[in-house]
Amino acid sequence: MTFAQRAFIGAIVGATIALLFHPLSRPWLQFGLWRFGPSPTVESSPLLAGTLESLPQPQSEEELSLWTQVACNKIAHAEPLSRDNLLLLTELVRMAAEKEPQNAYWRQCEAVFQHALRNKEAVDKAWLRASSRTDWNDYQSNRLQKFLDRMTEESGSEMAWHPAVAYQLISIDGPRMIYSLGSSMIDANSSLDSRWATFENGLLLRDGSKSRQAAKYGHNLMEIAATGSQSSILKRREITATKMQFPLDLLRDKSDTDSQIAVRALKENDAYAALVFSPTTATNLAKLTGQAALSASLPGSLALTGSIAGILLGILILFRSEQPSKPWPLAVPLTLAFGIGLSTYLITQLLLPAFWVFLVLALFALRPPIALNSSPAKATPAIKALCFSFGVLAAAVVCAGATASSTPFQSLISALPDGWWQDVQSTVFYALLALIGTYLFLAQVIAYRLRRSAGKFILHISKTSLAVAALGCFFCSVILTPVCIMWDHKIHTELRMISLNETAYYLNR
Repeated sequence: MTFAQRAFIGAIVGATIALLFHPLSRPWLQFGLWRFGPSPTVESSPLLAGTLESLPQPQSEEELSLWTQVACNKIAHAEPLSRDNLLLLTELVRMAAEKEPQNAYWRQCEAVFQHALRNKEAVDKAWLRASSRTDWNDYQSNRLQKFLDRMTEESGSEMAWHPAVAYQLISIDGPRMIYSLGSSMIDANSSLDSRWATFENGLLLRDGSKSRQAAKYGHNLMEIAATGSQSSILKRREITATKMQFPLDLLRDKSDTDSQIAVRALKENDAYAALVFSPTTATNLAKLTGQAALSASLPGSLALTGSIAGILLGILILFRSEQPSKPWPLAVPLTLAFGIGLSTYLITQLLLPAFWVFLVLALFALRPPIALNSSPAKATPAIKALCFSFGVLAAAVVCAGATASSTPFQSLISALPDGWWQDVQSTVFYALLALIGTYLFLAQVIAYRLRRSAGKFILHISKTSLAVAALGCFFCSVILTPVCIMWDHKIHTELRMISLNETAYYLNR
């Protein structure tokens, strides 16, 4: 090894260690290097309905909103809620409505719970009261902000995958049940007053909610109130005409102010449909989510892959034998091939991988009918290509497996499209099985053509392959760590705005 090579290796290893211990870069190296599996904060957080283990005492509006979301989730999934629990929830949201008289959310929840109690008169009264409020706040953004603070404490830095996870945990059960109740109140016999109350409740839900899905429930509720119960069977032109008739009816039977509010709100609905509910918004979010998972775990996964390759290389160097050894009896590779092939079949229950293992190992029993040369083989272009290709491909497979097993990726896996990462262990196992088998087969072919012992030849060239994998991964980790940090900060800004106020993000971008 030349002085330049030693200097390069020292610089790469030193830079990796420096990045690992520096407080600004350490968070981007921990995931994929030693932190795998789910996040403790995501698994059990008392701040969000989707992660809490037990309901806290409703001593504030934020905590009470958790109760309403859990209750709406149970109602939506037809899970039993006792009459006493429903009465308690009704009383709690009524008390919250008295503390916050302008927040329509509490009165809408009261209507939902009264509907579950089958108190129609109380439902109508609460629904009408909700429609006269001016604000809508379910306090979910407040709790999401605290959740993000906890994620920052857990990771040691603000990272883009935190708001991406927070977005996936946003509860829309409350808006869904509000929409379900409001849409059920519109039928062919609904009065203009009833339609207007439902329209106003939908408007409050659309403008007050900070989630795209929740805003869509408000948007759809307004459309139903404006077009009536027959909107599902009307043609597009008829729907437009019916919607335009709604403000005219308000102008004739109620007031000019209500008519102007309806005209403006219906025009805003068209803007919401174009900007907020566009299919491209979901595509953009999925893209940002995937980038957030990758930027947080790629540097650490490269460092882990480089470490594994380095350890294997050290083992080969440490246990190399300088003494010439006698060829193994033919029964040894055949026995190993049969035993390992059978074990592969018992583990995978698949015949093809087992046969592949048996075939590759059984080839070691073949020896050319000429005397073997004991001197090391020179590095021909074929040997260089084999070593480099195997080193790069094996490192890519291990790095991909480490990335997909890291905490950010596993926390966001439900938000990502279906792919090989849904079953990481099996995918990495079969990929390495195919890659190593192909490598051994090609190495044997080259060894026999060069009149070398296949076993010694493979051990010899494997050092080069592992050196390529180790140095390449450490080098990429050092180079990509600052790049991923900058990339992550850029994604974090967008995902944070989306998770805390998605509708405003899409309306104002």
